[in-house]
Amino acid sequence: MSLREEEFGFRAPDGARLAGTLTLPEGRGPFPALLLASGSGAQDRDETILGHPVFATIARFFAARGVASLRFDDRGVGGSEGVAEGSSFAEEVADLGAALEALAARSEIDQGRIRLLGHSQGGLTAAALAAREGVAVEAVAALAAPAEPIAGLIHRQAEQAGREAGYAPGALRHQRELNEAAFARARRGGDPALMTAETAEILLDGLLRWPGPPLGPREALAETAAQMAAIICAPSYVGLLRVDAAALWRGLRRPLIAFFGGRDKQVPGFVNLRALRAALPPETPLKARVFPRANHLLQEAETGSPTEYERLGQAPAPEVLEALARGFAELSGR
Repeated sequence: MSLREEEFGFRAPDGARLAGTLTLPEGRGPFPALLLASGSGAQDRDETILGHPVFATIARFFAARGVASLRFDDRGVGGSEGVAEGSSFAEEVADLGAALEALAARSEIDQGRIRLLGHSQGGLTAAALAAREGVAVEAVAALAAPAEPIAGLIHRQAEQAGREAGYAPGALRHQRELNEAAFARARRGGDPALMTAETAEILLDGLLRWPGPPLGPREALAETAAQMAAIICAPSYVGLLRVDAAALWRGLRRPLIAFFGGRDKQVPGFVNLRALRAALPPETPLKARVFPRANHLLQEAETGSPTEYERLGQAPAPEVLEALARGFAELSGR
């Protein structure tokens, strides 16, 4: 396989310098291109998750098929300026928009054939950008992207983890009520220090009232509550809690490829495909599929639990990448 990879820098709307990798196929172009949008958390340009360079795998697969791509470090990661976890959802969409402008300006890129590809939360970021007036992209691909309400999705993830930890039904109910109270406070916003302090108080109260054996001394629980509050009240997390996933999908008019994992424990495939179909405008071309044995990284999985990601094979699996390439070809008619 012959390809070229080069360091690629561009400016965000607020002037921050962001850095990534431009992958170009062999030849002169202009090439169709993919712009990759990463999931939640501070991700490097390869979206490396437990040893799997998800975006590098995608980029090199498509380069071998004549498609260029751009992937970039989140703020505060790798070569990008800024503070990790310091960006809101709106800022992440703006950063992706700046990347799109910079990519389209390259002479090697066919401006009429740029596609957005997002994994997990990145699917929402891509959908939000594609729905903006004046943004020209050929299509959007969403891999394991949420369509159900975000808070409900987080509750589902927490419940799954609780069940795996052996929580009794009463503890699961308490966990959900506690999380919802903390989320509600974070969504209200306000002064960051006050918001974090009040969220920590809510969490500490819930941990002290845990319906089961005590979780530890008050001092240790207070530290745990403070750490949890810092995560929940980070701009990126608060921004995600405020996202109306269904509204984002309702605004999309570009052709969409949506792939899900049937064993995904983070964004359950069948649940989120139903939610996506309910939200998406009927006139939006859709190619959707649930890979029954795939997990959140679209790997061939045994149980779908995140604990097995590291020891599984390629992410995404070859079957998923081949289906994605066919989907783009069919949507573009080429």
